[in-house]
Amino acid sequence: SSSSSSSSSSSTRTDDIQWMMSLSDALRQMQESGGAAAARRQLGKGATPVSELLNELLLARGFRRWDIPDSSSNPAATGHVMFLVPNGMHANELATHLNKQLGIRVCQNAPGCFQRCAVQFSTRDVNPKHNHDRLLSLLASEIDNFIQEQASSNIPPTIATTSGMPPSSSSSSSSSSSSSSSSSSSSSSSSSTRTDDIQWMMSLSDALRQMQESGGAAAARQRCNTRFELLNELLLARGFRRWDIPDSSSNPAATGHVMFLVPDGMHANELATHLNKQLGIRVCQNAPGCFQRCAVQFSTRDVNPKHNHDRLLSLLASEIDNFIQEQASSNIPPTIATTSGMPLVLLVAGAGTRLRNSTGITLPKCMVPIHRKTIMQRMIQNAASSNAIASIVLVVGHERTRVIQHAESIRRPPGMDLRIVVNPDHSTTNTSKSLLAAMRSVPELATRGFVLADGDLVCHPRIFDRVARFPESCAAIERPSPCSTACRDEEAVRVAMDASTHRCTAIGKGIGVGVGESIGLYKLTSSTVRNSSLVEYLDRVGRQEYYEDAFQSVLLGSNKEEEEDNHRFDMTLLDVTGLPCIEVDDGDDYDCALKIVDSVLFG
Repeated sequence: SSSSSSSSSSSTRTDDIQWMMSLSDALRQMQESGGAAAARRQLGKGATPVSELLNELLLARGFRRWDIPDSSSNPAATGHVMFLVPNGMHANELATHLNKQLGIRVCQNAPGCFQRCAVQFSTRDVNPKHNHDRLLSLLASEIDNFIQEQASSNIPPTIATTSGMPPSSSSSSSSSSSSSSSSSSSSSSSSSTRTDDIQWMMSLSDALRQMQESGGAAAARQRCNTRFELLNELLLARGFRRWDIPDSSSNPAATGHVMFLVPDGMHANELATHLNKQLGIRVCQNAPGCFQRCAVQFSTRDVNPKHNHDRLLSLLASEIDNFIQEQASSNIPPTIATTSGMPLVLLVAGAGTRLRNSTGITLPKCMVPIHRKTIMQRMIQNAASSNAIASIVLVVGHERTRVIQHAESIRRPPGMDLRIVVNPDHSTTNTSKSLLAAMRSVPELATRGFVLADGDLVCHPRIFDRVARFPESCAAIERPSPCSTACRDEEAVRVAMDASTHRCTAIGKGIGVGVGESIGLYKLTSSTVRNSSLVEYLDRVGRQEYYEDAFQSVLLGSNKEEEEDNHRFDMTLLDVTGLPCIEVDDGDDYDCALKIVDSVLFG
């Protein structure tokens, strides 16, 4: 068996080499006869060009040429031409049948959603040994065989003899038995769907042709960009926020799509459903994956030349206002965000006993220098560079006078306020009570949401930026890996998640293995704070508990609720493994912080 396998492999290899040599001969022959330009001219001249013979052959069998008004659709330029198959015929099955029976790849499926209804034929000189007249004759014969096979399989193809009109309905009503009635309705449904597909493609072809006639792709992009400016103005006035992704593909003039975060308290999925239903066309769609509840994607493309886009924008504004009013009347008032940033809550009330005992450093931990800058200075610098933080809420306790003086000496952008909250019981409490003190002293945290950071965290600016700009509540986590120290410490705050949604399902030091370790950086939106009754849970946990213990209590409480109310504490886990970060708890952590800052040049 080994010998036969080797022989088969050798034979296949020889065929490959022969095919490559024949292709090389064909290319040489093409060059000797005038190069690629002459080969293209050959496709369009002679007694009867191959493309015309193919066109005549297919039209006689109910196919229809699918012209896209662009130079790339010229068969003399590309060697390919697209045809819509007859109504009732499956294009994918036809292409498979023809390529198999003829032994060469004469056709292929159309891209994407057109696979069922369109097929692309080749008119290129792929091999100089091919007799194209003979090939066309065999092609015609095999198409006829395919149609006959369909007929003998009781799946009669409906050959389109008109320019796109659906076949007469009389054939579907000829049978009177109940079984054939069921079959007829199924066939009618399939035929209707098929007709809709063809009509949609033809309207797309018309739109492309109109685009070419009105100035081509550049003009279409300009119109698209103009509509985006109007759409942007319309949505910003209603509390939406543009979700910029730093990539050229996010340019609305290039893609025809633009993403917006909906106002806090509004459900993006419900908004998209409402707008598409009321306007009768698909003007927007949900963002992918876990962003479906908070972001929506709008289209600014010329989808249909019959659309009056100015009128459409006016109707869009009206329907968004209607949706907001419906929410208000349902006692679910949307909280319209009026500013572009949220507060950063920085917890620096601890004494740093473990670090002092292992290194002899007597400074408050947040004031410990990591090369040229202190831990607090690096965190505030991250907040400033992200442009997502409007103010800083500093929770102090141990040596608070020195800590406050140091915080005030750190340079901040104009308008970034520094607010001081004192935890008077810092020596007998833990981070849960420091966060509780902040939320009780600054009510704005509950209405606007906030970013939360431990005061001993040293992290790369990209980590902070990802968390601060994430559109939902989230936690930055590290997975165990060669490039991280995650979960190697018994004191690590571990996390578990739902693999399908990346939502946090458990958090804390006592939950078991989990999927990774929280680095001590979170974002909590106002809806999460409000729906989870977070202040109540922070007040309820013990004085020496961490705020993550309150998060875990909320999660356990949510899991006991009914299924539809099981989103009270939605927090997505952001994997930042590979980006440098460390919580400086002891001497080993301090040494690690010095190494990573020095190696990656934080600044």
